[in-house]
Amino acid sequence: MILLKDVKIETIEDVRDAVQQAVELEHSTIPPYLTANFTLNNTGNDDISNLIGSILGEEMLHLTIAGNLLNAVGGTPVINKPPFIPTYPGPLPGGVETGLVVPIAKFSKDLIKNVFMVIEEPENKINIKKAAADGKITIGQFYQKIKKQLEELEREAKKKKKTIFTGDAKNQVTFEEFFPKKLLFPITDLKTALRGIDIIVNQGEGTTIDPFVNPDDTMTPEPAHYYRFQEIVKGKRLVKDPKAPSGYSYSGDPIPFDGSLIPNMRENPKMNDYPVASPAYVNSKLFNYSYTSLLNSLHRAFNGEPEQIKAAMGLMFSVRLYALKLLALEDPNNPGYTAGPSFEYVSDEDMTPADRKSLVENGLVVKLSSSDILNSKNFYTDILGCTIDARYTLNSDGKFGKDSYLQLNLPGLNSNIAIGLYKDIDAPLPKQDPSATPGTAPTFVVADIKSVRQSLINKGVSVGEIIENKSDQGYVDFFAFFQDPDNNTLVLRQNVSLAKLN
Repeated sequence: MILLKDVKIETIEDVRDAVQQAVELEHSTIPPYLTANFTLNNTGNDDISNLIGSILGEEMLHLTIAGNLLNAVGGTPVINKPPFIPTYPGPLPGGVETGLVVPIAKFSKDLIKNVFMVIEEPENKINIKKAAADGKITIGQFYQKIKKQLEELEREAKKKKKTIFTGDAKNQVTFEEFFPKKLLFPITDLKTALRGIDIIVNQGEGTTIDPFVNPDDTMTPEPAHYYRFQEIVKGKRLVKDPKAPSGYSYSGDPIPFDGSLIPNMRENPKMNDYPVASPAYVNSKLFNYSYTSLLNSLHRAFNGEPEQIKAAMGLMFSVRLYALKLLALEDPNNPGYTAGPSFEYVSDEDMTPADRKSLVENGLVVKLSSSDILNSKNFYTDILGCTIDARYTLNSDGKFGKDSYLQLNLPGLNSNIAIGLYKDIDAPLPKQDPSATPGTAPTFVVADIKSVRQSLINKGVSVGEIIENKSDQGYVDFFAFFQDPDNNTLVLRQNVSLAKLN
């Protein structure tokens, strides 16, 4: 069980500090969970990968809920600073010395049992209770302290006809493409704040009498995180069992594991471990730059640009691609081992001209959801003139089924960006006004927007009207928005530099 240092939570400033710690804590589990899951890619261990993936999705949800809560009480989430990233191997943020060292490592059942299950162990496991020692609190107790003080502070504020929920509602982040409204919603008052905390705790710990998540706090019936990890260790699904003392047992469908294809990644890799200019170094730096860019997008999303959550999700897929490239490379200093992701802070200032050249050659990817990759491919290649980058095609079933991927290079665009079509939806997304929230829409920079727009219209594409944008510095841009068969937004853009504004 992870124990945190007991923190004073009395004032609204204390609450903000505690919720910032919650943001950091929720994020800190993502790199080790992600890495373990990356090493399961194309190894035949899909059931295990899906279980870890479901937990990862909820950790990302918890981070977003915590960010919304911090904004709601007038705080400012800080996500894009180097100290935000934990040092691996090491303890989790706010943790006390419990002997648990969290590594960046390949998947193994020992890793699940000895690290991940310790992180997620509930305060009250079914039939087992553990009390925290003096000066230490469990993660569940940490969240309960936040809840209690929110209630007390709001009660006192109401007496003065005020509220502690003073944050700008425009900073609240939602993303219905990934998280349904009942799980990710604007936090604007005490009721929604308490509801958000309950979702975090229930998904992570379950209840004191049931290892399964409360149906109100999940989309599908499933155990809490600790018990899902235990399923992996036991190799069996957790099911109701009236013969068992707790009413549950690991006696359901098997969860097979075959470790023969898992890459032998060296634990806790660091970018500077690799010789400069080696493929491992280059891809490690590009991985870390993409990861840092993801944190920057999250930071912007929680600080006045909520649409940047789309950029973060797109960069998440780019991070995955670089991780898989690293796992396919030999560690140049350690024969018999592969390279791996290191999750280090690499900013724009850290990128040399040679790094940027590599970035152009390797490509950042804007990920787009696809319900039918073959149908989408025809739209992008035949109508828009994109080319397929066969290096990154993932099509294990031969039919571009679930989780398949196709990468496309965009014509007429800076060559360091590509489109990644990912089969992760069953039907096109709801149609929306693309000019209202374009987010991270792939942009075609063109010389004559009128002629390109008309050419697309002649091919049957519905393109919006041309919009003129004038900046304070005298720049003029023209935009026109259109959508692909899955209603992903794309943009035509014509730049007119330092035009005279008359």
